[in-house]
Amino acid sequence: MSVKETAASYSAPTSIADAAVQAVSTEPPVIEAATAAKEPESGSPIVQMSMFGELSARTEATKKPLPPVGEKLLNKLRKLDVMRMTPLQALEWLNDARNQLTESGD
Repeated sequence: MSVKETAASYSAPTSIADAAVQAVSTEPPVIEAATAAKEPESGSPIVQMSMFGELSARTEATKKPLPPVGEKLLNKLRKLDVMRMTPLQALEWLNDARNQLTESGD
């Protein structure tokens, strides 16, 4: 198709209503979504790799009992409201916990 034929096929609308009808009646180009999950050619499903690996649940047989200082710090940590702490308060708490653990020899 030549340029003149192409230009002739696109006639100018005579009114705003004609322009709206022409705009609505033309179909937008079909674009494949880049996010669509496609099966690889081998036929196996796509598997999302874990960035940090799977954490296995510690069983009673494999976990070591914590020393009393560790249990005390763990209880404090569970009760800690980190959403109400400033970054400086959180760092101070972490430093104090580290000092308690190093003083106890753990």
